[in-house]
Amino acid sequence: MLRDLPAIIDRKTFALVQTRLDALNPKGDAVYKPGVFKGNYLLSGLLRCQCGGAMTGAEAKSGRYRYDECSRQAKSGRQVCGMKRIPQTLLEKVMLDHVTTELLTEQNIARLIEHLDSEKGGQMHEWRERLRGVEQELKDVRNKLARLYEAVESGTITNADLAPRIHQRREQEVELEKTQSELRTLLAHPPSYKMHLADVRRYVIEWRRTLAEVPINRKRALLQSFVQRITLEWDGSTWRAGLKYALPAPLEIDAGSIFLGSIRNGRAYGNRTRHLRLERPTS
Repeated sequence: MLRDLPAIIDRKTFALVQTRLDALNPKGDAVYKPGVFKGNYLLSGLLRCQCGGAMTGAEAKSGRYRYDECSRQAKSGRQVCGMKRIPQTLLEKVMLDHVTTELLTEQNIARLIEHLDSEKGGQMHEWRERLRGVEQELKDVRNKLARLYEAVESGTITNADLAPRIHQRREQEVELEKTQSELRTLLAHPPSYKMHLADVRRYVIEWRRTLAEVPINRKRALLQSFVQRITLEWDGSTWRAGLKYALPAPLEIDAGSIFLGSIRNGRAYGNRTRHLRLERPTS
């Protein structure tokens, strides 16, 4: 269980995560309070009905129960959509359990890292092509500068007249030289996404722990950083939920946290969809 895991996130990293989540959710949406329905909840903004309408929050028995229902059905009746409303507690628990135990797994993240590393060859080709283009541009700019200097030396035009053009070409030259240097550095020392198993495990644990511990508005910000949409279907006896998501990619940053790197930089790869069944309550 998560509570039995050793502390992985130090206080500094955790504080940085909170800052990043606040930036993602500046309004600080209200969290749940017992018996009070706020209309803005864990899966807010992610849920869609099978008919294409948005799933919105509703309540019953003076707020004792909270549900998600099709907004089109609520407005126009069951003739436009046969979706059965679903208890929010059921949906939220199933979704959060699925994300933490089925999506954010060591195996999935390890495969993602392997995929990113295999794509490095394509990146190297792009960088080489870009470097050739930059070096040709640099050659052209230097030739133009040389002709401008020759015009000044020959006396055919004054230095004052050519100064703005020379200044413009020099700025282009400096910028191209900077890009050339950066590309050469990338080609000489290409980044690697390879990680030790211990780092992969640490990354997964940090994601799961943070999803378990932060307030609900921050959970929502985390989920929305890689879960793009949840589509609900009703077949007359059970619900099905389709998740469209992109796994968050590990990224080391100066703070030394792979987990924080993915949060701060929004690195997510692989657009996938997964379906799961939700059991209908017997009561």
